[in-house]
Amino acid sequence: MIPEFRKAGISKLLIETALHFARSKPYEMTPALSPEVIESLRQESDRGAALDWKGLVLVHAQEGIQKLWRRFGFETDPELGVWDEEGISHVGMWRRLDVDKGRRASRPFGLVSPLASP
Repeated sequence: MIPEFRKAGISKLLIETALHFARSKPYEMTPALSPEVIESLRQESDRGAALDWKGLVLVHAQEGIQKLWRRFGFETDPELGVWDEEGISHVGMWRRLDVDKGRRASRPFGLVSPLASP
């Protein structure tokens, strides 16, 4: 990071904005599915509900800044170990966000999930 921008709150702003987006738009967190997969899920008993995002967030945190992520409620998963990304040691850290289950009905422009259709 550029020294004059350190301690300016940029990390906090970015993290809080990303978490707010994920929490308020859970339908954006699910993978795009092909029509074939959607039709297959319609045939299943849960009508694809198992694919609804349930708020679990994983970050690849640089090993040296786990403390930053802990301030935002993330916990290190020791089972994931430590790995190299671009020459920097990383660890996996998880957090579960509270997701409003009623958000599926509030998609932009009145869009409805094809998984939810009869």
